[in-house]
Amino acid sequence: MIRQLKTDLQYAWSRKILLWMFLLFIAASVLVFFLNIQNVKMNVQKYQHSMEFSQVVGEQIEEKNEEGYRVLENGIIENPVAYYNEKLSGSIYSMSSQYALSQYCESSLVFFSILAAFFGLTWVSADLKHKTIRHRVLRAGKKNSLLCKQISGFIVLLSVFALTIPFVFIIQSVFRNSFLQSTSLNVNDYHYTSTITVVYWKQIIFAIAILLFYYEFGYTFGNLLKGNPISIVVVCVYVLFIPPLFAYDIANIFNNLAREIFEFVGTFTLNEVIEVSIFNGVLELAGLFIAMIICNIIISNTRSAYA
Repeated sequence: MIRQLKTDLQYAWSRKILLWMFLLFIAASVLVFFLNIQNVKMNVQKYQHSMEFSQVVGEQIEEKNEEGYRVLENGIIENPVAYYNEKLSGSIYSMSSQYALSQYCESSLVFFSILAAFFGLTWVSADLKHKTIRHRVLRAGKKNSLLCKQISGFIVLLSVFALTIPFVFIIQSVFRNSFLQSTSLNVNDYHYTSTITVVYWKQIIFAIAILLFYYEFGYTFGNLLKGNPISIVVVCVYVLFIPPLFAYDIANIFNNLAREIFEFVGTFTLNEVIEVSIFNGVLELAGLFIAMIICNIIISNTRSAYA
């Protein structure tokens, strides 16, 4: 088994799969922080426009900032100065090094899910495409062959995730310094008060859970459909375009979990979340994850290695 696991990891290395996944994660991180800077710039403009309007009508900016605001059902904002001041303070905080890891893990809801599902599809499709399943089975047996394939996939994803983290801080710092050099805004004038207690290890576990769950999701679809391109279409459409359809939809459960551990003051915001029991949601995700593993075991045991 150990020999087969080493072979799978060597394959990921020699075929540059590890490198390509790393580059994709880096590209996703660059996109996240680029969009975040654009969000900061937009909030600067909106806050400046709201101040200019208040000054025209003779209002005191300091007093308006100290007052509360209210967003009405029709979308009209009462006291936009205070509203955009809060938005700007949050977006400036999102550029800080303290928020870099949080924003990276927040992106798991969008980028990690599709990248992990795509990797799962390609990882299982490699043996189907090159018809190497029989060689794996002869060397390790059906059970150990599947186990090694699954574990090696987990190791690749977790390695890429861990390797990317130091670069996240570098990328975030580059974008932050670029923004500060291009603006006269004094960021020290804006202070953000966190609405939740930030626990980084929870955020990391959440991101890892996204990776492993959607990897298994993609792997299972690829295995069921024998690497058919239809499996890629189905997974991409589900992950990218289909919103949560009901309370215990996979995406809605992850959104409920994310709401508890992330602040979402940067690029990402949560759409309307259908509230569910966290405990029941976690049980469902765990059950689905186990069910997908069992499904892959059944497929591997019943499918001919010479197919």
